[in-house]
Amino acid sequence: MKKYLILIFSLYSLKSYSGFLLEPYAGVDNGSQDVSWFGLELGGRIGWVWDSFMVGADFDYKNVNVSYEGTLNYDENTKISNRGLFVGWMWEDWALRLKWYFDSDWRLDNGLVYSGDGFGLDGAYRLSKNLSLNLELTRINLNNNLEAMDVLFSVSLPFDLVTR
Repeated sequence: MKKYLILIFSLYSLKSYSGFLLEPYAGVDNGSQDVSWFGLELGGRIGWVWDSFMVGADFDYKNVNVSYEGTLNYDENTKISNRGLFVGWMWEDWALRLKWYFDSDWRLDNGLVYSGDGFGLDGAYRLSKNLSLNLELTRINLNNNLEAMDVLFSVSLPFDLVTR
């Protein structure tokens, strides 16, 4: 009986929390590779946090003038939206997220639509409880013949609705 009480007390005393994550963000995005652009991006993350582990969905939107290079070689106003999933780790004021974009939708003003998928890596530094600086690298493959790589620098407002 004494062993069980010690075990229960030690488990109860561990610092542990979990909760809902809501994190809108806005930033400056610079793309390159087969397509290039520079512009503003809006997005957000929604998910769940357990101690130092997080999981959830990520989405973003940008309306930019894209230069399609190579065989296409033209500029076009393009609405880009990405939807994906992330897993991440947090420690102290730092966070690291791995992302999988299962749906990237590029709609050009001339009516063409490109779609694809890709991966991203996102690092964050929390300046305060509800303010973070983020740096994200993303690689998207479009219609199996175009590749987009971009760097996003953003500011986010992470709200951890946590139970402790």
